Amino acid sequence: MKNGKVPQDLLDKLPPAEAYEKAVFPTLDQQAAYKETITKGWDSVVGANVQ
Repeated sequence: MKNGKVPQDLLDKLPPAEAYEKAVFPTLDQQAAYKETITKGWDSVVGANVQ
């Protein structure tokens, strides 16, 4: 959002940036590396059946 690519009318509908400005998202490589582990453990942790 700092790049100015999100229209202001959409920004006005979002919660304050302070609420999520320190959020960290995994890279695609990190997601791929942990996909199998997450899929195998999801049922026991979350209680939802992942196919």
